Amino acid sequence: MRTIAPCGLAVLLVVAGGAWADDTRPAPKIRALSGTFDSYKDGVLTVKVTDRTQPFGPPKSQDFTIEPTTPVVLGVGADKKTLMGGEAFKDLTKDVIVAVTLEDNKVIAVAVVPLLPAKKNK
Repeated sequence: MRTIAPCGLAVLLVVAGGAWADDTRPAPKIRALSGTFDSYKDGVLTVKVTDRTQPFGPPKSQDFTIEPTTPVVLGVGADKKTLMGGEAFKDLTKDVIVAVTLEDNKVIAVAVVPLLPAKKNK
């Protein structure tokens, strides 16, 4: 009787573990890239991104497709506002910092950090 209980417990754990491991959906690959704004035209956002393997090399342009339902957050703090799709990029100037969040290589969100105004010397 004493040997049956541990064996039964071991079989129960193996079967239960197999049921949990049966989840065949792969976990989404979420990553974020940041760079500077280059252009936006016809639903395509172009961002200059610095390669992490060559941080002092020239930035490479990367294109991202922006859907009309993609949330774009402009600004930080109390001045933050959220717009949808390409309407957020119409007044941006080059070299504004942009962070793009991707899920399985599809853009799910964009954050734009405006340039701070230059300090005036007194």
